[in-house]
Amino acid sequence: STWILENIESGTLIGLENTPIYQRIPDIFLKEYYLNQYNQETNNLFSYQIISAKDKDLPKTIIITNSTVAKHQLSSPQIDLLHRLQRENYQLLAKFKPQLSNYQSRDNNFDFIWTNLVPTTTIEIYQQTINANKNH
Repeated sequence: STWILENIESGTLIGLENTPIYQRIPDIFLKEYYLNQYNQETNNLFSYQIISAKDKDLPKTIIITNSTVAKHQLSSPQIDLLHRLQRENYQLLAKFKPQLSNYQSRDNNFDFIWTNLVPTTTIEIYQQTINANKNH
């Protein structure tokens, strides 16, 4: 959230995958998105749009979580979205991933990714760098 506040302009429309609470998005986005959903009076820093690869237009800034898992699948909505981001000149601005070595001891090489006992979500922030051809 600190990086976001320092590097993404206030008022930016942020594209989020559905359903935000299950995507493990940054806290600031999760809080503001759900405050809007429940019509709470807030002065949000950002606005939000739920997106998919099938949308006519995508916001300039998009958050993708757990793409590492999707890259091992033959087909998924997230893979379709990642391919579209590539076609439309989105660039990876930042990638955040947990330091799993902080959770492991020398005697235990247990793979934490599959246990879901510690945060293992990668968060990628993409931004479109030039106006891409919107004709699909």
